[in-house]
Amino acid sequence: MEETLQKGMEDYVLASSRTPDYVLGEAFAIPLDKITLDVQSKNVMNIEMPVLNEIYDDEKSEDRFSYGFMSTTSELDLALNNLSSILPIMLKLAEIEKSCQMMADEIERTRRRVNALEYKMIPQLEDTIAYIEKTLDESERATLTRLMKSIDVIESED
Repeated sequence: MEETLQKGMEDYVLASSRTPDYVLGEAFAIPLDKITLDVQSKNVMNIEMPVLNEIYDDEKSEDRFSYGFMSTTSELDLALNNLSSILPIMLKLAEIEKSCQMMADEIERTRRRVNALEYKMIPQLEDTIAYIEKTLDESERATLTRLMKSIDVIESED
C-alpha cells in the first residue's frame, strides 16, 4: 500500500508540475464517482469499535476520468488510478488504527482501576477487617469476663 501511495503521489507531483493549476482545478472540479462512508460499530470486549464501508452512490464508473486527455498528462491518470485503488485499504487501516486506539485507552483505564484496587481499596479493606476482628475479640473477652464474674457471684451465693 505504501508503495502504491508513494507512486501515486509521485505521479501527481509530476503531473501537477507539468500541468497548469487551472487545468488541474478543472480536471477535478466534477467527480464521476460519489462515495459515501458508511460508519457502523461492532461490540468487541464491551467496546464499540468502528466499521467503515465505502458506498458508491451510483454504480462505479468504468471511466474514472472526468477530464479531457488533451490538456492533462498521463501521470495524472496514473496518479488517479493508484490513489483510488488504495482507498479501501486506507479505510481498513483507519478502522484498525481507531480500534487499536480505543483498546489501548480501555486497557489504560482498566490498569488504573486495578492499581486503585490493589494499592488503595484492598489495603483499606484489610485495615477495616483487622479493626473489626480486634473489636470482636475485645467484645468477646469482655463478654467472657462478665460471664465468669456472673458464675463466681452465683457460686459464692450458694
